[in-house]
Amino acid sequence: MQQAREVNIHSGLTGKVLDFVDFLKKYMSLQDELPVHELVSVMLEESGITKQYKDDGSDEALDRLDNIYELINGVTEYCEREEEPSLEGFMEEVALLTDIDQWDEDTNAVTLMTLHSAKGLEFPVVFITGMEDGLFPLSRAAEEPEELAEERRLFYVGITRAQEKVYLSLAKQRSRYGESMLNMPSRFIEEIPEELVVREFAESRSRSRRRSRRSVSRNGSRKSSTVKSRKKSSGKKGGLQVGDSVRHKIFGKGKILDISGTGDNQKLTVKFTGNVKKKLLAKYANLAKIDG
Repeated sequence: MQQAREVNIHSGLTGKVLDFVDFLKKYMSLQDELPVHELVSVMLEESGITKQYKDDGSDEALDRLDNIYELINGVTEYCEREEEPSLEGFMEEVALLTDIDQWDEDTNAVTLMTLHSAKGLEFPVVFITGMEDGLFPLSRAAEEPEELAEERRLFYVGITRAQEKVYLSLAKQRSRYGESMLNMPSRFIEEIPEELVVREFAESRSRSRRRSRRSVSRNGSRKSSTVKSRKKSSGKKGGLQVGDSVRHKIFGKGKILDISGTGDNQKLTVKFTGNVKKKLLAKYANLAKIDG
């Protein structure tokens, strides 16, 4: 930016860029002369950013103004706590500090954290979200036994943080990578002993019915009728049919196991590499048919 006059930019911008450079140089020279909290307060005021948000007056602007005031409060608290406060010291603390470092177990509040951060902590109730195959475990982990085992250990860490109850939630349909996908429940849920699980939602009940149908179909006399009805509904639809090999830009190679519905509501059940099963809306899946 100091070379703004030598760079081929719009002439009207050159002066503004150099003014900004002078602004930065001024406060670089003042950082050893002013207390850190005073340096930050004066710099924010002279920059015009606080005035801009005050003049705007919208709810969003006032929220951002509150963020600025909270920054000043944070710097002030840092200066009161440290014997030799410095701007570099404050920036290092902010970069490394997490909510867990300041967690107070006596505070009655919800604590949001990653599963990695939860190690060593315990809570009366734990909520783990995103329990979908492809998300937890990640789709790429399903192809590597070691990565899958690590994801399973991480799940174990999560559920054992709870002293009383664990709530596991998943989305039947989620938009990922710009595509709307139907999700299969995480395989980790199925690995929990059934007597320890209370299923409270409609999807859970339908899955229970599917399990009942599977058990019935294995019972000899009714097996053939189950297979026959599946074949009847698995004809060619939208250029794809059951048994086709396909490729997805995220999940890789797969094979179509089932097709249901028509038009915009047509759903495909696909088994991808690593035994990963996905339910996809055909309209958004963008599957490419491949040979073999």
